[in-house]
Amino acid sequence: MLLFKIFQRSAISGLSLEMDAPYLYRSLVFGAVCGLYRLIEGFEKQEIDIEKVIAVGGISKKSPYVMQMLSDLSGREIHILDSDQTCAQGAAMYAAVGAGIYETLEVAAEHMAAKCIKIYKPDSEKKDWYKKHYQEYLKLAEAVNKLS
Repeated sequence: MLLFKIFQRSAISGLSLEMDAPYLYRSLVFGAVCGLYRLIEGFEKQEIDIEKVIAVGGISKKSPYVMQMLSDLSGREIHILDSDQTCAQGAAMYAAVGAGIYETLEVAAEHMAAKCIKIYKPDSEKKDWYKKHYQEYLKLAEAVNKLS
């Protein structure tokens, strides 16, 4: 079963009565993770190299399951930061430089930026399974896009 969402369209396929809640949850998570990975692929198609993913906020801290799945599918490390307010921290760094507290943004970041508290590393043994199911996700996405 796969789930995905593209531009306000979504689909769930392959449901059966024998599926339990954990299986359904895993499928929903996988659909969301596939959507994130599609964004990474989009950047790569534009020749923007994504070496690692830096995650902030709720899910990144509350769900090791989701973060590990993203790492496994993307083949990249996922770095979790210790801040829930990274946008505010960034603004504060710029303000500190503007106020003359720090000479450059780089120096301000050394003192003020959020620190990495956890790193998820991809499990190479799961790579083939995720890539295979990601291809199924892409086929389903293409089919749903043709419906509109």
